[in-house]
Amino acid sequence: GCGTHGNYNGQLGVPMTLSQIGTENEAAVLEMGMSLPGEMGIISQIARVDAAVVTNIGISHIESLGSRDRICQEKLHITDGMKTDGLLILNGDDDMLRKYGPEQPFRKVWYGMGENCDYRAVEVHTEENRAVFHILRNGRQIPVRLGVPGIHNVMNGLAAVAAACELGVPMEQAVAAVEGFQGFPRRLELLKAGGLNLVDDSYNACPDSMKAALQVLSSMDCRGKRIAVLADMWELGPDSPLFHYETGAFGGSLNIGEYLMIGERAREIGRGVEETCPKARVQYFMDNASAAKALKAIAEP
Repeated sequence: GCGTHGNYNGQLGVPMTLSQIGTENEAAVLEMGMSLPGEMGIISQIARVDAAVVTNIGISHIESLGSRDRICQEKLHITDGMKTDGLLILNGDDDMLRKYGPEQPFRKVWYGMGENCDYRAVEVHTEENRAVFHILRNGRQIPVRLGVPGIHNVMNGLAAVAAACELGVPMEQAVAAVEGFQGFPRRLELLKAGGLNLVDDSYNACPDSMKAALQVLSSMDCRGKRIAVLADMWELGPDSPLFHYETGAFGGSLNIGEYLMIGERAREIGRGVEETCPKARVQYFMDNASAAKALKAIAEP
């Protein structure tokens, strides 16, 4: 197989990835990203995929696209280069995909936790900071134990299993491959240093990924303090302060005692935390160095 490296997912990156597919490769997995209107259609026409997966409709590109409706419509242009008998795999728990997905003329497969999903996750819980669940498909249940942290990865695992099974891989084999996945650097990477457990999620944060990281921190086994170090998120458009505030309000509802905020925008995250959870301790900094110094002063095993 062959796949996307790093964030080679745009008008330049996708052709570069395609050029690396050799005759020995049976399949290629391409990440397709877009930040501007019309971009997804161009990439889709270049790649001409047999199957497409749309994972969720967040707000990462709201600055250039204006609304989640527009983001969803743009993302569904992933089908522009697909054959008429192509396969579309969609998140059945996403309100936007449920709204715009059904009108797509392709064969559709839905995954999620809702009852009307073809591939459904049930009995979801965590063990040793990792998600454990069963996949329900055509009356069969198969247990899955992920190797990466975060309940949100249940949806990613479901999407991967659905794609593999629909393309002919036996379900047990697909589940085994998903269980063996160990994650990527700086994406919820679990590290140990000086008696501390660190969760590094510093790769290009958006509100959805920051909330997921906070959820992971909150649910982790912990004998000391839980400390969140958060900084500005970019490219969120005119409602950026609101998105930062909402992320903080979500954090305030979780089991996290201390927060270090870095940057001007992050002040709104802090305000959200303080209003939702007055007992949480929030400190503010304008640069990484002063935040790191403060972190070293309060961190303990």
